[in-house]
Amino acid sequence: MLRYHVFKVMLLVWSTALAHVALSGEADKRAPTPQLSSQSATALIKQSRDAYTIFERKDLSQALATKGVSAIAELGEALSHEHWHVRHCALMTLQMLAKTGGNRSAILPLVPKIADLVVKDPAIGVRMMAADCLGTMGDQGKGGQTQLADAAVKDQEDWVRIAAATALNSINADVPVMLLVYEAMIRSTDKMSRAEGISKANRLHEKKDRHFIRDPSAEGGLS
Repeated sequence: MLRYHVFKVMLLVWSTALAHVALSGEADKRAPTPQLSSQSATALIKQSRDAYTIFERKDLSQALATKGVSAIAELGEALSHEHWHVRHCALMTLQMLAKTGGNRSAILPLVPKIADLVVKDPAIGVRMMAADCLGTMGDQGKGGQTQLADAAVKDQEDWVRIAAATALNSINADVPVMLLVYEAMIRSTDKMSRAEGISKANRLHEKKDRHFIRDPSAEGGLS
């Protein structure tokens, strides 16, 4: 029975992560349906509570994004909603809005709240999307670098750690912060985290004209 429960949890984690990756390049390719676009932000956010698939939440987020910065206040409130579907949908919408640079100043007051979700939200998909949202903010997401660094090192889920580490690059986090995170990833016993840490550290060092970073396990440092 315990084995079956563990299997279900792992299946949920992987399906969430894979859907997240699959949607990352598709978010803005399809226009929202007229039926959704004609609804108010309040109505769309309310519907997200019962949007059980990431694809349903994406459709709602696209419709919400058409409201522009006028929906940001309600989206900010949705980040505190008790149901993770609503928080996830709000973050997807904010990320879509953040892709337009002119919207970022309006989203900026929400950065502390988004950053808290990276480290405190119980839902894996919400933590991942919060990290992605900060990364999309670019330099204006830098106020969340402490939480991103914490998640990149300490989160129990590989996908969240990678999303947080990727966001640190995107927000141009302080170099000492990034180096500490990447060093921790490289010294991890988890191969996925170690490989990601090496890749990101090398890109950072190339950018800063530093030395190549090697995997310590290849030199007998880790088993």
